Amino acid sequence: MTPLRRAILFFASGFGAGYSPIASGTVASAVAIPIYLLVLDQLNRPGWPLAIYLAIVAALFAAGVWASTEAERVLKEKDPHFVTIDEIVGFFASLILVPISWKTLAAAFFLFRLFDVWKPWPIRRSQSLPGGLGIMIDDLLAGAYACVVLQVTVYFLR
Repeated sequence: MTPLRRAILFFASGFGAGYSPIASGTVASAVAIPIYLLVLDQLNRPGWPLAIYLAIVAALFAAGVWASTEAERVLKEKDPHFVTIDEIVGFFASLILVPISWKTLAAAFFLFRLFDVWKPWPIRRSQSLPGGLGIMIDDLLAGAYACVVLQVTVYFLR
């Protein structure tokens, strides 16, 4: 396998989290927390344009669609189990404009995992889209559901 293919699979695996022998999606969501805290939290603060944060999430989503499609093509397998970049992107989406504290991070993690596993309408149906789009879109939607619940909760708890 070429170094480029290895790099693509490493990215698609959520930076290696997808190779966890148990609960790879949960592991990938946990891996997203320090990445978020190191990089994206700085862009999700008041004063930064929302467009920058959304552009980063959109770029990661697009790269995830491409890498997931490549992983399917290389392995000749639909939605390979180790592909978990979708969990990382979905977790980032769950935190859009959410004030960050250990409580909101924990709530985002729990809510994102809940919606990702439960897959209420139209999340489950979105998985039938072809290639990497079908892999990525359900987690983006789960992140959006989690974000809405977090926004409402934060609003009423203020």
